[in-house]
Amino acid sequence: MAESQRYQTIPTHLDVREFEEFVFPHLSVGHRGSKLKLSLHTIFNYILKLLYMGCQWKELPIEKDSNGRPEIHYTRIYRILRRWEADGCFYAIFNGSVLKLHRDNLLDTSIIHGDGTTTAAKKGSDNIGFSGHKKVKGDTVVSLDGVYDCRKNRKAIFNRNMIPNINPNPRGRKKPKRGRKQLFKQEIFAERFRTIERVFAWEDKLRRLLLRFERLSQVHYAFKSLAYSLINLRHYCSV
Repeated sequence: MAESQRYQTIPTHLDVREFEEFVFPHLSVGHRGSKLKLSLHTIFNYILKLLYMGCQWKELPIEKDSNGRPEIHYTRIYRILRRWEADGCFYAIFNGSVLKLHRDNLLDTSIIHGDGTTTAAKKGSDNIGFSGHKKVKGDTVVSLDGVYDCRKNRKAIFNRNMIPNINPNPRGRKKPKRGRKQLFKQEIFAERFRTIERVFAWEDKLRRLLLRFERLSQVHYAFKSLAYSLINLRHYCSV
């Protein structure tokens, strides 16, 4: 039970060994400017703390040095975050976590589940659409439930050498639709619901993603990549 529970817990702090194994190889290191007083391990954990707490940058709790002053200013952490984001470090961390799962035979791609979700965004954020269902602005991804049951969607999936398992949408018909019956397995759809809701619950643990604070979409997606990297690394990291 303890081992199973460990795998269901999302890490929000990495020790030195975990950082050096899963994160450090994918980070870019600056060679100009003043030398950092803190290690990259400490700075990265401050970013994880911000992601977990969901607070504003200026409210990030920072440890005090021997003189009673903050050991680093939050703007310095933000600049490092933006540099790592611009260099593609967070996407590299995510790709590395997926590769680790694949090498350890923990990655099953025989069935791919999808769902539509909207992330609420504060006024002024870029790259946002509108969801008439949830009545909020946000980013939307493809779902494979009954809303997307149409010939074009099925054809697009087939053309990519995949098999759609979309819940048939009767659309008010009193009689079954004529023609060949579409492939649909209820057990796969039920598994999809459990999988998607579990992933959303893991993501909601990281409060920074519950309400999109970032006005810049690239920063928001960098946090998204980091969140899903942590979800993948739950198999290897202590909490």
